[in-house]
Amino acid sequence: MGNRIPLPCRCCRRATKTGTSQDRASLLGRPLRQRQQQQQQQQQQQQQQRQLDSQPQQHLLGTAQLERNPSDEAPTIQEQHHFLDAAKYRNFALVRELALAKPSLINCQPAGRWTALHQAAARGNLETVHFLLDRGASTTVRTMDGRTPLEVADASVFDQLFAAMATFTNGEGNIALQVTSDEALESMGVWHFSPSSAADERQCHICLEDFADGDELRALPCKHSFHVDCVDAWLKQKSNSCPTCRAEFPAS
Repeated sequence: MGNRIPLPCRCCRRATKTGTSQDRASLLGRPLRQRQQQQQQQQQQQQQQRQLDSQPQQHLLGTAQLERNPSDEAPTIQEQHHFLDAAKYRNFALVRELALAKPSLINCQPAGRWTALHQAAARGNLETVHFLLDRGASTTVRTMDGRTPLEVADASVFDQLFAAMATFTNGEGNIALQVTSDEALESMGVWHFSPSSAADERQCHICLEDFADGDELRALPCKHSFHVDCVDAWLKQKSNSCPTCRAEFPAS
């Protein structure tokens, strides 16, 4: 009979044929599935990018976005808060940039927030104070706690705000300033500075001159001291509050 190779039975041939077909289909289908998955991922990425491009980017909001709106239009709430956030975090270069692009932002005060002038005045930024005043910033607008820019101003910009406020009028005439009463001023003690004194302060925060031996100083109830001439003029002509800590005293 010779060495004949045994043939597989019919059921074995059917199983082998089916397995071979499945293996071939699997090998052929694998690259196709990979291509399909890659296409789906690319489509998803493109869709996500389109969604991001269509959303306003708050951190990129600046002159370019503001200039798309006519400058005479009222600023949106988003623009107002962005403008005041720049002032709050002392980015005064951005404040000036945004105000130039949309001047109607200058006196915005959403939710009673501090205006840009309040922020610039409190931080003694003279350049921005001048910039805002030259463009119509109000010196009489009040915060939610009732304070004007003058009442929160650093001593270094107080004179500029005071001069601007003196010329600003509303429907009722000039705004009256709160100044210290004569009785309150007379109750504040006067002493003479000595280099050996235990006082922590060595400089008048109004004139910014160092105290010299024998200088006559007035001590306010808040424990801050200034040259008598400097602080008397401040309290009688400009404000009823301490130039350093803003503690208030009885007004006339």
